[in-house]
Amino acid sequence: MREYVIFTDSSCDLPKEVVSELGLEVVHLDVIVEGEEPKSNDKVDIPEFYNKLRNGKTASTSAVSLATFKDIFEPFFKEGKDVIYLGFSSGLSSTFNWGKTAGEELAEEYPDSRFLCG
Repeated sequence: MREYVIFTDSSCDLPKEVVSELGLEVVHLDVIVEGEEPKSNDKVDIPEFYNKLRNGKTASTSAVSLATFKDIFEPFFKEGKDVIYLGFSSGLSSTFNWGKTAGEELAEEYPDSRFLCG
């Protein structure tokens, strides 16, 4: 059986213990709170974040770029591993499309590895 790595993005909201137990790799989206600099969502203080929302601030996320996905995926392709990406809805964010495009481009560059996404 070929070695593979499963990626998801941080919109999955899985607890760190589950991510670790399943051996998943997580690509982190940036969270943007009104009036603040973007922050990787693994660096967000959750109680503080929800307090800001309760006090009228708005929040959004920033899609992960094609270049970032390529930087994150490529080491695994270089190792000859298959890459599986299960990402955020393409109807709600361009993150999925960038991940899919990055994986497909890298699979062409590294034909010993396969790329699957959904």
